[in-house]
Amino acid sequence: MSGTNQNRGENPSQLSGHLQYVKGAASEMIGNTLDSASWKDYGRQDKEAAIGQMRAAKQQGDEEMDYSARKASSLSAEGKLQNVAGGLTGCGGMQERGSEKEKVAEQKTTEGW
Repeated sequence: MSGTNQNRGENPSQLSGHLQYVKGAASEMIGNTLDSASWKDYGRQDKEAAIGQMRAAKQQGDEEMDYSARKASSLSAEGKLQNVAGGLTGCGGMQERGSEKEKVAEQKTTEGW
């Protein structure tokens, strides 16, 4: 029923994964409201696929990320924004990435690299 960008041979995407997760949550909610097992299952499958896509996108981003070439100030600002956005949306991965960037920015500032 559900598909991810990965299944179509495209690069994994955080945005696409988040959208698919919302779609799955909505389907699951409809299933709960209508007491429909098929809607609930569809929603759960979509959410699971979305989580997989978000994890793959994070891993790909981690592999491509070169913090050494980035300014501490931009890493810090980006990290703070990701932390806030993650907190507002309830996305632990976004908060984790934001905290990581803030930590690297602080090290760069403290150690002068």
